[in-house]
Amino acid sequence: MNQEQLHNMEPLWNHWYVEELLGEGSFGRVYRMKREDFGEVQYAALKVIGVPQTEQQVRQCFAEGMREEQVWQYFENMVEEVYQEVTLMARLKGKSNIVSYEDHEIRKRTEGIGYDIFIRMELLTSLEEYFSRKSMTREEVIRMGKDLCQALCVCGRHNIIHRDIKPANIFISRDGDFKLGDFGIARCMQECPKDLSIKGSYTYMAPEVYLGGTYDKRVDIYSLGIVLYTYLNHKNIPFIQKHITYENKTQAIKKRLGGEKIPRLSDIPILLADVIEKAVAYLPEERFLSPEEFFLALEKAEKSYDISDLCETTWDKTLALASNPVKEIEKEEMVLKKSDTE
Repeated sequence: MNQEQLHNMEPLWNHWYVEELLGEGSFGRVYRMKREDFGEVQYAALKVIGVPQTEQQVRQCFAEGMREEQVWQYFENMVEEVYQEVTLMARLKGKSNIVSYEDHEIRKRTEGIGYDIFIRMELLTSLEEYFSRKSMTREEVIRMGKDLCQALCVCGRHNIIHRDIKPANIFISRDGDFKLGDFGIARCMQECPKDLSIKGSYTYMAPEVYLGGTYDKRVDIYSLGIVLYTYLNHKNIPFIQKHITYENKTQAIKKRLGGEKIPRLSDIPILLADVIEKAVAYLPEERFLSPEEFFLALEKAEKSYDISDLCETTWDKTLALASNPVKEIEKEEMVLKKSDTE
């Protein structure tokens, strides 16, 4: 559904008018909306999801031998799954560090086969857009990690596993809070005919999800760890240092999902590197047991030193001084005397 078609349906929810397209993803479009009452303007985000996405998907169903009523049922089942995820979002409404759901509507198409789903949410800035022209500081990366750990703590209390944590599903509020969004809608949409499914989440996917085995909430810890790793590594995913290409990205993902040990980040404080390394361990039992434990580890790393200028070399020196202060001081004095004589 395009913007012109949306304008023909206005006002949405009796008050809202579409202003502009904010973004377009694999499974839908997001628009900015506004409403005005007594001179006060409010803004919201509108996510529009078409089921099916294209007429080609309908034709493929017929090509696979489905009758018309079976095709309708096929896509209706998909809409029901999306609806379950919408109700899940409603349960989390008002929780900090989770994108706030406001309302939704499902409309059956009058022409052709399918449905259009409208979801109204709080208006936020996407992580990718916010940091498209600048790099995240280490402090910001840690704050993002802690905020999303809090979001995962809420998910845990509701027995929810997100399974699709990636930059595209992370948002920033006006106050600078990081929030987690898109609870499962993309996963439901991937149930389209197999050769039309989208596999963009492989970049941050936990190995056990990729392998199709059993898994638990630690898959979210792993994916969040990969996101933090990437932003601490100048936006490069594991096994890539610079100049990302399709080929080396594909090879990097294969290495990671195949069990090759992820290179340790060497240009960040050692305790922070330890936290990231534990979060992205290949075996689930070697990761943090819970987002609460992950949060506390990030907080400890943040508070234990001046994160802006302490690196592995200075940390090693600090450890050496603590273990044998007299020897280290004597070594410093010898260096100074040698420099004076020269």
